Amino acid sequence: MILKNATIINVNETIENGYIEINDNLIVSIGKNYQGNDGIDLLGKYVLPGFIDFHVHGTNGVDVMDCTKEALDTMRTSLPSEGTTSFLATTLTMDKERITKALKNVGDYKSDLPGSNIVGVHLEGPFINCKYKGAQNEAYIQKPSINLFEEYYEASNRRIKAVTYAVEEAGLEFTKHLSDLGVVPSVGHSAASMNDCVNHIEKGLKSITHFHNGQTPHHHRTPGVVSAGLYSDDIYTEIIVDGVHLHKDTVKLVYKIKTRDRIMLITDAMSAKNLPNGNYMLGGLDVIKTDTEVRTLSGSLAGSILQISKAITNMIDFTGCTINDIVQMTSLNQATLLNLDSKIGKIKEGYVADLVVLDKDYSVLNTICQGVSVFEKK
Repeated sequence: MILKNATIINVNETIENGYIEINDNLIVSIGKNYQGNDGIDLLGKYVLPGFIDFHVHGTNGVDVMDCTKEALDTMRTSLPSEGTTSFLATTLTMDKERITKALKNVGDYKSDLPGSNIVGVHLEGPFINCKYKGAQNEAYIQKPSINLFEEYYEASNRRIKAVTYAVEEAGLEFTKHLSDLGVVPSVGHSAASMNDCVNHIEKGLKSITHFHNGQTPHHHRTPGVVSAGLYSDDIYTEIIVDGVHLHKDTVKLVYKIKTRDRIMLITDAMSAKNLPNGNYMLGGLDVIKTDTEVRTLSGSLAGSILQISKAITNMIDFTGCTINDIVQMTSLNQATLLNLDSKIGKIKEGYVADLVVLDKDYSVLNTICQGVSVFEKK
């Protein structure tokens, strides 16, 4: 496959009239002004590294906690429509048997079906704080435990790549254990103080889950998780830019302080995404979907129905960031945290051909996963 007359976008590079040559699943050549008569003429449209969703539970009527191959198949074939070429299959707080079954399902998953690549598991819960449980089921919340984590880790075939947990409920050794394994420790659903977080950052805490949501806020006398995120230059912050989870001015503030270098755009999407409004379930809880959001019966936000492509347009509208900045926040930061930045996150010779083609309004026109075109807008 050859893509020509493209505007190739990397974090620190824009190539006009560019071309990308793909062989099997790899990018084998990049340049300017392709002279051949063959190839797909993109007429100047943007080509970006494919988006990596670090935190997604489900879409199109399925959820990771369904524990079926069919659910993962549906996620892999649906997510490319929004430009997602890789994702972390994200779990919820449920009983041990159900979590274990979900982890084994991902760990054992194999398919020749073209689609978005499952690069691992994001274990969200059960190691969280009841006070900030959000849409997680309180009946199954547990204190962080290295022994239980190890059971889950082995059940997943060692595919857990990130863990969301309440650091104030964990010993420092829990964070160090995750970090030593190459698993991303991420604080979330947490009542931690800023000092708690800083202590864990020193032991390897790398990320804050859905920044500002489900955690202690920034307060001038009792600084919390949000304060730690604003304070630390090292820690990454997931943000859900749907206009519901965060006010647009909060997004502008986060972008100004954290910069593109420490922001990851995520969806935190659940099974009702792309489905009609109505009543659904999330982690055993009744939830209600409207046009813009999903909430539990008690009023807590319950994940999102956001498409990452919409998060991009919102981010540009809210902050004035560039399309190059978008590459950093949708792909390269995630790849870096997952130690995959030598394979994905850039349009570069030798990298996997995970690409998304956008028009000048940033709508997804075509998504290529591992060298195969798996979505084309009609």
